[in-house]
Amino acid sequence: MSAALDYLDRHHDRMLDELFEFLRIPSVSTDPAYAANLRNAVDFLGGQLAVAGMEHVEVLEVEGSHPAIYADWLHAPGAPTILVYGHYDVQPPDPLGAWASPPFEPTLRDGRIYCRGVSDDKAPMFIPVKVAEAFLKSEGRLPVNSRPHCRGQQGETRGRFPAFGRRCDVAARPALGQRRLPRQRGL
Repeated sequence: MSAALDYLDRHHDRMLDELFEFLRIPSVSTDPAYAANLRNAVDFLGGQLAVAGMEHVEVLEVEGSHPAIYADWLHAPGAPTILVYGHYDVQPPDPLGAWASPPFEPTLRDGRIYCRGVSDDKAPMFIPVKVAEAFLKSEGRLPVNSRPHCRGQQGETRGRFPAFGRRCDVAARPALGQRRLPRQRGL
């Protein structure tokens, strides 16, 4: 694990720049005027998953909703499979006058990042991607099997989420913690 931690240290500035790039995408799901930005966000996240070394990176078109993204890395025999899930959409930035800085321009103040969507849910989704990258690039493997899934709308579970979610031992929502799933054979 020290190799992965060293990798994170060495690549901290690049990863922070990439997070800021992700945060600058105004992926507001409740306003049709932002539809192109939602596609940009899912494409950006898919690119990050691929660069990290995740496999089967796939944009999932979800009827009646915004696209989701799925990837996996399943090469840790005997280790648990973790579903890491969240959403890449953000709430509208209104009222704009309440912001001390532009809502989609990440700003560091007192060691904290201020930007619409940084805590709900872009950074919590981005961190596991970068941790996976650190393990895969420095150690060539993850200590667990992983199935990241990121939805384009908070609370959205339609599409393929239920099927591959049942093939996991633990579901982790980085922003909220984790919960254990019952093991279901044959799924």
